[in-house]
Amino acid sequence: MTKYRSRSIPNPYLKGEELTTLTAPEVPIPDNVWLGNAQNDEWRKLQEEIKAERKAKCAVCGSTDDLDLHQIKARRIGGTDVKENLQLLCRRCHGQTSSFGDHSRLQ
Repeated sequence: MTKYRSRSIPNPYLKGEELTTLTAPEVPIPDNVWLGNAQNDEWRKLQEEIKAERKAKCAVCGSTDDLDLHQIKARRIGGTDVKENLQLLCRRCHGQTSSFGDHSRLQ
């Protein structure tokens, strides 16, 4: 009979069963949590109004597929959510804008 070593080495830091207790959070979770522009009713209404006014076409190439609402002047540099600052772009044209995917502000 051959004796093999166990493949699972016991962890010296885990001794016995650990009991955890959950406490209630100090600050209650708000009922209305902002879930981003995709879930924001005001943004969605504004997008539908602009689509109706501008005939649901990309401002650059004229495509009618996969349209996104793009801010010409971003919020982080003082742009607002007014119709004059918003334009419809297809996903391809939106991806080519200088501010698309710019996460340098998060670092």
